[in-house]
Amino acid sequence: MQSFFILSFLQDLSLGQFAQKFDESRLMSRIHWMFYSPHVGILVAFIISLTISIKKKRFWINSLLVFILSYLLRRFEYDGWDYLKIIFLAPGQYFDYHSAWYFLINGFTMLAIGLLMFFSTFTNSFIDKMSLKITNASVPTT
Repeated sequence: MQSFFILSFLQDLSLGQFAQKFDESRLMSRIHWMFYSPHVGILVAFIISLTISIKKKRFWINSLLVFILSYLLRRFEYDGWDYLKIIFLAPGQYFDYHSAWYFLINGFTMLAIGLLMFFSTFTNSFIDKMSLKITNASVPTT
């Protein structure tokens, strides 16, 4: 979600530098990119999660619940980004703030962490173990 937000700054790098003349249409375009990019990130994460759930024959409602919860937490700014950005924006701190490298390094680092969480064998085996425990607990023994 936040990786899409950080990568959205690459849409118009020169707007962040005050040497350019003020242009209202460019500013509005930037604001739209910044507003909608976390929502696009949540939607992409939901589609990936839903695809994995259906492929591994897991219950799809879990993906939907996480999508709704993520959206609401982001919408009302309870997602903790104010505290976590200190950690997740650290890799790009060695580059100039308004440079493309700053946004590329930070955006792709967060994107890699997110994809690693989706496709890691540790995460998938943990989910499989938990779903197996729930399935075994709900089946009555005779």
